[in-house]
Amino acid sequence: MLNGGGINPDGLSLDLQFAADKTLTARRGPTPAFTRGSTGTFVGSNGLIQSAAVNIPRFDHDPVTLACKGLLIEEGRTNLCLQSNAFSTSPWDNLSSVCAISQNQTGPDGIANSAWTFTDDNTASIEGRYSTASLTGGVVYSLSVFVKKTTGTPSTYPAIWFARGGTLGGCVINTTAGTATAITSFSSLTIISTTASVVDSGNFWRVTSLITPNVTGSWEMSISPSGNGNGTGVLDSTATGSAVFWGAQLEAGSSPTSYIPTTTGSVVRSADVCSITGGDFTSFYNQSEGTMFAECQTPSANQYAGIAVIGTTSFNHNIALFKSNTTGETAGNRFRPYVTQAGSLVAMHDFGNESGNGNLKVLASVALNNMIFARNGTLSPLDSTAAMPTPNRITIGGRADGNYINGHIAALRYYKKRLPDAKLVTLTT
Repeated sequence: MLNGGGINPDGLSLDLQFAADKTLTARRGPTPAFTRGSTGTFVGSNGLIQSAAVNIPRFDHDPVTLACKGLLIEEGRTNLCLQSNAFSTSPWDNLSSVCAISQNQTGPDGIANSAWTFTDDNTASIEGRYSTASLTGGVVYSLSVFVKKTTGTPSTYPAIWFARGGTLGGCVINTTAGTATAITSFSSLTIISTTASVVDSGNFWRVTSLITPNVTGSWEMSISPSGNGNGTGVLDSTATGSAVFWGAQLEAGSSPTSYIPTTTGSVVRSADVCSITGGDFTSFYNQSEGTMFAECQTPSANQYAGIAVIGTTSFNHNIALFKSNTTGETAGNRFRPYVTQAGSLVAMHDFGNESGNGNLKVLASVALNNMIFARNGTLSPLDSTAAMPTPNRITIGGRADGNYINGHIAALRYYKKRLPDAKLVTLTT
């Protein structure tokens, strides 16, 4: 490496371009090790949902633009919804009256006859299909399903919801606009904690309702093609019509993750683990000073998310690009990088609530008593009283003890220098 005016004046020693190259192989420096103990789904370059084999990394794409988002890193999750795309099969059953269903549409996986048409032709009751799941009171669950887009004014508004005794929560869906309205009442029932979100998935919307049950026990999970006649957050037994569904998922967590297909039992998708350790780590890392940069996309709902962490297997010695939260704030909606040394927090900055779609360019530039962080062109105050940690690895998309990003790493770089502040602004703008 030549410094000063040479070919590598900034000391770039690790250059991973996951979105551009769609490979783990580094342009400069060592290639990370990667494991995942199960298969996992992702959106391919054709915009369709497909499966990656055990221990194969997933380079996820935008289903609309087909642009690569980067390396998908997710925590382990379990789909608790059985027969997730077999709505004619037990434990799925009809709601109050028979709902006609037919597997006759192409799904977001691009497979003919993989998606289901639900038809409600009864003005006296809400038709649809339901299953049951055992939920724990006070735990946030994400209930999601893919709903086919429509054009023009919707003739009906599908709905997904949970019910138990006198408690109900969920959402109704505008299949044209791609919006979801929380269900706020149904007869004399009282709503549980519920919010809704919609993500564009090409020819489908992926609709998610976040539900916090108020008691532990068995809950009914329902999908209706005509939950409402005008899009308001009230179930309507007089509405009729059709809607196309694919791939139901119920998982504990404050945001949905990649689809996990199930049959007769729940299915676990293992965590994605990506790291550089040992001699490969020491080959690019500089103990006295350095700068770690990442470009990423993170769901704002994640409570804790390690974008990239140079550290150990514990909290003791970390340089962390991290999203976190504090009491009373939106969970995980804040970039809060930090440095720890010998178990003590020596530098940290809270950049405040995020806005937009979670796209971040962030970095930590550190040296003894000379540490600063940056997010999307904004610098933190300088920390001039911070000791350097002694790490032995870099974990990509999480910390060694967990806290996965549940999102995408587009690029990751490490420089063996504490770069000038002006360059830090340029890198993250």
